[in-house]
Order: sequence, then C-alpha cells, then structure tokens
Amino acid sequence: MKQLVFSIVGIETYPDQLEPANQDAAIWRFINMAKFRDLMGTSELYFCRADLFPDEREGLPPEQYLATFGLHPLDVNDRRELLNHLGSDAQFREGFYVNCWYLFREETLQMWKEYGNEGVAIISSYQLLKSALNTIPDRAYIGLVRYGAKHMIGKRVNLFRYITTKRIKYAHEREVRGFLLIPDPHAGINRHYDADNRVHPLPLTPPPPHVLKGHRRKVDLQALLNGLDNIDVRHEVQRALWPDIVIDGAIGDFMCQVSRHPWPDDIACLICLFQRPAGRPAEEMQSDATGLSKDRLLEPESLITEADVDAAPREKQQELRSRIGQAVCSVVQEAMAQTISLEQQEKGFEPSVPFVACFSACMVLTEALAYLCGWDTKLEPRFQFDFLRGPAFGLELPQARSENCICGRRKNIDRIRAKRGL
Repeated sequence: MKQLVFSIVGIETYPDQLEPANQDAAIWRFINMAKFRDLMGTSELYFCRADLFPDEREGLPPEQYLATFGLHPLDVNDRRELLNHLGSDAQFREGFYVNCWYLFREETLQMWKEYGNEGVAIISSYQLLKSALNTIPDRAYIGLVRYGAKHMIGKRVNLFRYITTKRIKYAHEREVRGFLLIPDPHAGINRHYDADNRVHPLPLTPPPPHVLKGHRRKVDLQALLNGLDNIDVRHEVQRALWPDIVIDGAIGDFMCQVSRHPWPDDIACLICLFQRPAGRPAEEMQSDATGLSKDRLLEPESLITEADVDAAPREKQQELRSRIGQAVCSVVQEAMAQTISLEQQEKGFEPSVPFVACFSACMVLTEALAYLCGWDTKLEPRFQFDFLRGPAFGLELPQARSENCICGRRKNIDRIRAKRGL
C-alpha cells in the first residue's frame, strides 16, 4: 500500500536574522489594482524570483563587502576569482522567491509612486505575516532587510546575508521580507562561463523554462488582513490619508453597519462619525494599567528594564518583572487589552455573533466594488440594521460634516491631498 505524507516545514531562522522589537508592528504592502484584485480573488501571496527585481544587485554581495576579500581587481587571477564569486551568487539567488512589505513608520509619497501608483495599500502586522508563512509547505523565512554593508564586514560568505541586504539608497523602503528558498538542482551553476571559458559576473543565459518566475502560495487572508475596530485608529487613518473615499464597517451584538465617506462631499468623515467617549486621558490609563511612568510611555520601542520594575508601584512590580526585555508598546497593549476585557466582563459584555461580523465585511466589500466599478450607491453616509429583524428594516442615516470637525478646513486638507498627488 502506498502512503503519501505531507509535511509543513514552518518558518526557519537564518544568520543575522533581524526582526522588529515589536512583533505586532504594522506592515503595509503597496500594490496596484490588478494585483489587489488577484490577491482578493485567489487568497494567494506572490513570491517573485529574486533575480527579476528592478535592482540588478538584488541578492548579490555588496561592493564594500567584496572589497574585503583581498582580491585585486587588476590582477588577472584575482579578477577571475571575483567574477566567479559574483556569477555563482547570481545563479544561487535564482532559488530565492521574495514577497515585500513596508515596516510602517509613516505614509510616504515615494512608496506610493514606486509601488502603489493608482493602487492600494493593504495593512497587516509582522506577526500575522509570520504566522501566515508558517503554514506554507516550503522553506520559508521572514525578517527585516538591512541596508549598506557594515553588518557584513568580517563575516563569512552567506547567501542569506546577501538576500536580506540592500544598498543604502533603498533604505526608505524599510522592507519586511518574506521569502522562500526553492532551488532547482537542474538549473545549472556554470552559466556565467562562455564558450572560451571566460568568466562573467552574471549568467549569460536565463535559467531553464521549468524554473518559474514566481511562486504562489495560498494563505488565510482573513487572518492576515485584519481590520481594526478602534476609534483612535479610524481617526488616525482619516487624518493621515484623506483619501478619495473611506469605506468603514462596524458591528454590535446583532447590529452591523457600513458607511461611506467620499471627499469632498458634505458627508461626515470618520472623525465626525466616531467620537471618543468622555474619560481619563489615555496616557493616565496606560500608566495605571502597566505601572510605567508617562515618560517611559513616550518610548514605545524601548525595552522594559529592571529600572522600570523598581520605579513601578509595588502591586505592578511582579508583572513588570516578568516582562523584562519586552517592548514597552507590547506591554501596554497587553495591559490595556486585559483592562478592557475585565471592564466589559463587569458590564456583562457579550461579543458579536460571528456571522454579524462576516455580513458587515460583505457590505464593506460590496461598497468597495461599487466604487471601483463606478456604480451609484445610496449610502449618505451609512446603513445599519439589526440581524434579528433583517436588512428590510435597516436604516439609512444621513450625516453631514460636524461644524467643529477638522474636515471643515477644506483648504488645508486639499493641500495635504495635493502633496500626495490626489
């Protein structure tokens, strides 16, 4: 009897792997509309072969690093050995397939122009991407790209250092690189030699046709592309982007809602529509929940130290001591999540029924499709209904801009949009 055994290798580590201190750090992927439709339709991430990127030095050793080999470029034998290094590495990189993301710090016009022109930015987190790659049945890796060659000086030759290093001029990309290693044993490694046995720095012929230009791998998009049902995040998205249109979904226990916020129509923006409840300042609540001082909260990427434990109230010291070495931002997130959970339990909180969230997501995607296709919509700006009664009893809720909202400052917002090319 024949048996088939399927195994998932899972994420692997590699030399000098660099990861963000906060594994929940936001990452963006800028793509055009054709690639976005493909992603939504197939639930597949595309990994491009490393030698096909616009950067001709992709996956090759930096010139500053090559200078440390002790090979003189004007010596015939040294020159031949140097070219052989480059030519061999250029063929080895054909076994790497790459999927690129941006470690978010701020939105930049340069990234939109280079990678998302007339497209979209999809948002996830480093940990979610790492988890998605962990289910792929290939040798999969993830980490931050390093820029320049200082980190390589004095270290041994290694292909993983090459594939995760780029020149300084690309530092603005802040790349999070997910990649697969799928070498083909029949691709050949001497294609950089010509008929006269002269060596060249690049292969003289492309790899055989059976070596694919890219690989597709199916992932759980619902897990990878999570929405953020959060008032502060909604406000930040509106302030930072001011796009042509924002389509938002919201849910309650059995209530679901979709809202549409086009610019420059006289329709409430996300800041108008979602108001923070009155209460204590966020930094006070975070300080009480964690035991960290307000000054330490201003350094979200720094790590918890013994000094933080000593400075904390006695009742918080044991918990903080167990968090030594973790990023301040992750400690704050955990503490606030626990605080909110306890508060909701005291109020008798009941989570939304799963199909309510699914239906709200369907309404959001329907409105997005209508906008992309140029179809009319009745949303001005939102529609909501209770699932216990059904959509036939839903309400259309018109809402104009608030007089006190910043969306009334049209000239300033138009300047922001003009800088982004909108």
